[in-house]
Amino acid sequence: MRPESLKLLQDIVTAGQYIQAAMEGMSASAFADNQNVRFAVERNFIIIGEAVTRLKRDDPTCADHLPDVRRIIAFRNILVHNYEVVESKIVWDIVQQGLPDLLEQARRLLP
Repeated sequence: MRPESLKLLQDIVTAGQYIQAAMEGMSASAFADNQNVRFAVERNFIIIGEAVTRLKRDDPTCADHLPDVRRIIAFRNILVHNYEVVESKIVWDIVQQGLPDLLEQARRLLP
């Protein structure tokens, strides 16, 4: 695996771990009410989305091992270009349902 791919995978894991730590013990309503945490989580999803975008472009074989690559990239684009339509419930659901699988797969790819 290319060194750049390893760095991108590590960025995904680091950002994902930050998201999980920032939201630990929070309810969906507490998350919705806490603008600072929401903004930090969204920023880290942008990092994840950008890392996945670069991985797909530069090392598609590696990116193919990650779940929902197209959806991750699409979510990143929404966060960056259509941030005003992002609902906290959607972000909450992604953290609860999609993020654990992504982190598990990214960790498996790391040495």
